[in-house]
Amino acid sequence: MRNDVDSEFLFQRLNTTPMKNWAVSHANPAVSQASINQTELSKQPISLPTITEQQKIGSFFKQLDKTIALHEEKKRQLERLKSALLQKMFANKSGYPVVRFEGFSDEWEERKLGDAVSISSGVTGDATLQDGEYRLTRIESISQGTLNVARLGFTNKKPDQKYLLNLGDILYSNINSLSHIGKVALVDTTGIYHGINLLRFQMRNDVDSEFLFQRLNTTPMKNWAVSHANPAVSQASINQTELSKQPISLPTITEQQKIGSFFKQLDKTIA
Repeated sequence: MRNDVDSEFLFQRLNTTPMKNWAVSHANPAVSQASINQTELSKQPISLPTITEQQKIGSFFKQLDKTIALHEEKKRQLERLKSALLQKMFANKSGYPVVRFEGFSDEWEERKLGDAVSISSGVTGDATLQDGEYRLTRIESISQGTLNVARLGFTNKKPDQKYLLNLGDILYSNINSLSHIGKVALVDTTGIYHGINLLRFQMRNDVDSEFLFQRLNTTPMKNWAVSHANPAVSQASINQTELSKQPISLPTITEQQKIGSFFKQLDKTIA
């Protein structure tokens, strides 16, 4: 740096969109990579305040970057904690989890998924529509593990009322690439219909939806889904009949609610 230029200020300035756009527009394109030569780069215009103001601005953004880094590290630590607890707070083959809330000691009951939930397929929408009167879920709607209302499909023909999703329903990706098979999302928004290529789980009376959502997110449940899927060139699938046979161990509804509530709060903290 020259004496009248603060390095932290310049670093932050070069990270702004206008400065990056200038560099791209003045680069020489090539097949594998582009380049901008030193002479051309030295001509890039840049506006500078006094060194005192530069230092003030540079220091502000440096502190903000540190704060962001601390929050990101805290998030990573919480995600690692959740991953560990997901393995320890759900029963293994012994019928008992490693970690439990106080007051619970009974063995978990092993059942089939089809006995815990009602499984159904959805209705076809119009793939050409970018907007429409009725919103439908599609594969992309749960790609991040939550119901993303910005990635819904549409139809202008009102679906049958039975396809209207309820709060607490679980959507399950059963037709996708193997890396996405078994991905789930909990329905937390009203006014959306169940679209094709995702299965819908509706809870039986003795099953808590938040508990089951977290249970399906554990590695053993995802591994089971992948191992029972039918592979194909572009995507794999697991049929409804096979999925209904997936073994799942359940505690009492009271313990389910306790576990579900705990992980729901942990997810909120992470978010």
